[in-house]
Amino acid sequence: MKESPEFNFEEEQRVVCSILAKKVKEYYRDPEHQRQFEEWYQQKYGKPYEGKRADS
Repeated sequence: MKESPEFNFEEEQRVVCSILAKKVKEYYRDPEHQRQFEEWYQQKYGKPYEGKRADS
């Protein structure tokens, strides 16, 4: 199958990844979602999450 000359897979990938990253960051800006993540992290790794918070 030939690729259309107008379609640039690498550019499409970059755009999709950028949108996904923004959506994930927006999701974790919600304090309830951040709390749920931190609880999950504590249960999975046995220590508190020490990374950067989405709201900072």
